[in-house]
Amino acid sequence: MILFLDSSAIVKLYADEEGSAIVRAGVQRAAQVVCHVIAYVEIRAALARKHRLGDIDEKALAVLKREFGRDWPRFERVAGTEALLRRAADLAEAYTLTGFDSVHLAAAEMLSLAIGANVEFRFAVFDRRLRKAATAMGLHVLTAA
Repeated sequence: MILFLDSSAIVKLYADEEGSAIVRAGVQRAAQVVCHVIAYVEIRAALARKHRLGDIDEKALAVLKREFGRDWPRFERVAGTEALLRRAADLAEAYTLTGFDSVHLAAAEMLSLAIGANVEFRFAVFDRRLRKAATAMGLHVLTAA
């Protein structure tokens, strides 16, 4: 299986949240784990936000940042080409998505189309609006096995 993770899924690898077990199991099953390069910024921002909100202390923040930095090279990463960004803009308008969510969706769609139907593909996403858009587009989202 090829598993594409958006930022809402990646953060669940580092912070115990609802859905963390599903993502961790999906990563274990996957032959390849892929994300868009923008996820790096989004994960660091999410971890900093958890610290600001008091969900994690300074020591936990440092540990999670270190773990994420260690793991980052293990993710296959999709870059932001002009064509991908233009598709993301169309998806943002069509599904009322944020800019970054539409980039994740366009990247997942591009990858799914590139690998074809012969390889199992799953999109791990926990943002309600993005998940709904992915499903409407026919992408297979990661669910509990």
